[in-house]
Order: sequence, then structure tokens, then C-alpha cells
Amino acid sequence: LPHFSGRIKQDSSLLSSLYREHQSHHQSDPLNNTKPNMSRNYMSKYDEMRKGDYMWSNNKEYKAIFQEDGNFVIYGWRQMWSSETPGMSNAYRLCMQDDGNFVMYTRDNKTMWHTNSPRTDGFKMCRMWLRNDGNLVIEKDGEEVWNSASSKGQKIMSRNYMSKYDEMRKGDYMWSNNKEYKAVFQEDGNFVINGWRQMWSSDTAGQRDAYRLCMQDDCNFVMYKRDNKIIWQTKSQGQGFKMCRMYLRNDGNLVVEKDGDEMWNSASSKGHKQ
Repeated sequence: LPHFSGRIKQDSSLLSSLYREHQSHHQSDPLNNTKPNMSRNYMSKYDEMRKGDYMWSNNKEYKAIFQEDGNFVIYGWRQMWSSETPGMSNAYRLCMQDDGNFVMYTRDNKTMWHTNSPRTDGFKMCRMWLRNDGNLVIEKDGEEVWNSASSKGQKIMSRNYMSKYDEMRKGDYMWSNNKEYKAVFQEDGNFVINGWRQMWSSDTAGQRDAYRLCMQDDCNFVMYKRDNKIIWQTKSQGQGFKMCRMYLRNDGNLVVEKDGDEMWNSASSKGHKQ
């Protein structure tokens, strides 16, 4: 089928004609009563899904469905994979963004979950495919950048940590496990920890061109502009370690650890503005 931009409408005359063509080629297929917007095996940038929408693999053995309970699930003869977001009743839409990230939003555009696929500019084509082996894959100009076989994606609003390569965009946040503290990347460019009051910030309010916060593979946590110029960083980088994570602890302290050793914490440092 040709590319459709935006959410696929069930009552489109174009899709109706395409569906009749699809039926003429698949008269023996017991699934040929599938609605037009539910027969594709891919999503292109700007395409969206709402609850109840789904994709079929071309061989009709796998289905990726956005469930009413907020979970995004791949089924074959059994459940193969999910975004692990059941119970998120305020989940509203799944969007294949123009930066290559696949994101679940609430109705007021707050991020609930995303693939955290590497977000870059300057590519021509971006698509998510449901392959015939049940694997969901995101490709940019034919190069695979994310797949469901190796990743569950990220529940931005429920996790208390970030691992290396994880990123935040404005509006994204972490919760402490006790749900008393939230670390949020604000629209004004400030990175803030809030409890019953503001506990800490990166002191970068007013940096409207701030674009992303990245937990790098060298264990440095960095705020970048869209052109990859550094605005702020923890300066916690190093080498020769296996695991690096940033935690939002139950006391409201933000901590960077390498192999279990604390390298930086918000209680003693504001980080470094460039």
C-alpha cells in the first residue's frame, strides 16, 4: 500500500478503494474483512495509532495492537512482546515522530512511554515495521535503529533511573520509587527535582534552546542543544566500567553510579554550566 501521512481514517474513500483491491487479491484469505487501517505492516513518520488500532505482519501471523488498557502488545499464537504499560488508562495515542522516536502520549501530550530510538535529523525516510517473525523494527533510511527483540522501550513517567544511552526531552521525568520526588526536564530548559518544594535544579532556567538530556556511555550526564552544543553537565565521566546509572533516590537525591560506586550526586553539586 502507498504511504499515508497522519492518522489513518477508516472511512476514507481512497482506503475503501484500496481495500476492494486488497480483497480482489485475497479472496481466499479468512482475514480479508479486516478494516483498511488495520491491515498495514508499517507506520511512517507522523502516523499515529489510537486505542484499538493495530498492524498486521504481511504473513498475517503477528498483530501489534494498542490495547484499551494502555498496553502496546505484539501477539502471535501467544503474547510475544509488550510495552509493559497496562493500566495506563490515560494513554491516548502512539506517534511515529519525525525524529525516529515512537512515543505513547496522554491526551495533554505528556510522554508515557517511548522506544528511545536514537533521534537524529537529516534522514529521508523513517518507518516502523512489524516483520514476519513478529519483531517490531524502526529503520531510518534502511538502517535499523531499534527493535522489540532487544528492547522494551522506556516508561518515562514511572522509572527512577536512567542507564547509559537513555535520553530525556522536555516534559520527560523520573519518579523516585516512593513517588515523593520527581526529576523533570522543564520547558524552560531547567532540570529540576521537586518534592513538597523544589529540592534542586541545574540552574539552567531560560535555556529555551535546550533539547535533550543524555546519560552518555562515559557516564557523564549532559544537556545538549539541538546542534549538540553542551549547555550543562555533571562532569562524572570515566572509563573502564561495566554499568552506569543515574538514580533518583527516595530521599530526593539524584546520584550517578559506576559499577555501584557513587561518582556524582545532586546534594553536593549543581553540575557545570558551559
